[in-house]
Amino acid sequence: MINKKEVLDYLMSKKIIFPLVMLAAGAGLGYLFTLVKAKQSTVAIHAIHESNQKYKYVNPLLAVDVGEQKDFFELKPFHDKVTGLIEKLKASGKADSIGLYFRDFKTGHWAGINENDKFFPGSLFKVYLMVAYYKEAESQPGILALKLQYDGKEDANALEYFKPSQNLEVGKSYTVEELIRRMIVYSDNNAANLLVLNINDSAFSEVYTDLGVNVPSPLTDTSDFLSPKQYSLFFRVLRNATYLNESFSEKAIELLTQVEFKDGIVAGLEPHTTVAHKFGEYFQNINGQGIHQLHDCGIVYKTSPPYLLCVMTKGKNAPDLADAIKQLSSLVSQEKENGYK
Repeated sequence: MINKKEVLDYLMSKKIIFPLVMLAAGAGLGYLFTLVKAKQSTVAIHAIHESNQKYKYVNPLLAVDVGEQKDFFELKPFHDKVTGLIEKLKASGKADSIGLYFRDFKTGHWAGINENDKFFPGSLFKVYLMVAYYKEAESQPGILALKLQYDGKEDANALEYFKPSQNLEVGKSYTVEELIRRMIVYSDNNAANLLVLNINDSAFSEVYTDLGVNVPSPLTDTSDFLSPKQYSLFFRVLRNATYLNESFSEKAIELLTQVEFKDGIVAGLEPHTTVAHKFGEYFQNINGQGIHQLHDCGIVYKTSPPYLLCVMTKGKNAPDLADAIKQLSSLVSQEKENGYK
């Protein structure tokens, strides 16, 4: 069983907040969809969803149908243009490395550039923690009303570049539901810490097991271990309501549409575009040189059906990385709108 206190103690000692553990290959219902790069050939997968759409953000999956072999040649121009922009961003010094994963929810087709490259996820982990609490709430709804007090002994937001606009008040008690909201919407590390310390051990471990998550062991390694392609599975699971029930999947995505971070994917889109996303950041000093990582992943509801975009970056400063994500988001949006031509 996962020892959540050991995890938290280690993360706090290293000034690291919430890495997301690696998603094992082949885990979860999401992998019923064959993952295929542009130009590769595979069996086409057709998703069957509920015809009576009761929800705004989720699209519950009923079954999958395996069709005939098909090549995704329509994504070749898209792939080349995105690759070109990534190389330009790296050449200009905006980023040292970039990994990108894109998925069209209408066709199931996807394209990736360095999509298997590993990064350190930072606050992307908070989506997992939200899912763990909502999964437990399916059988124990009272858990969301449980109140937890913030003692203010440590400020886990102190080292963040993109700090939350609202903070917990020392000595005040908050419901679990409110802490989840603050953890997601404001990316509040203090709220997340309280949630980690108070979640049921077995429930915490169960979600790891159910989603095929592999906890890095021993807990002494801060190396990069999560790729854009792996992390994107979380948003596919929420979109298809294949792990949480439909109501909690909808609730989770609705919270993700309220995230206040607007410097990445959202900045590259038209104003008021709905995006259910989560960002994560991480900073480390290597041989006297500061290295920043900034990631933004989520579902863009610009088109119907929407599309999924996950961009992970590494470079010398956070503002440049945010601008790189913005430019890639803008290009992906344009290419999707133009039919990848």
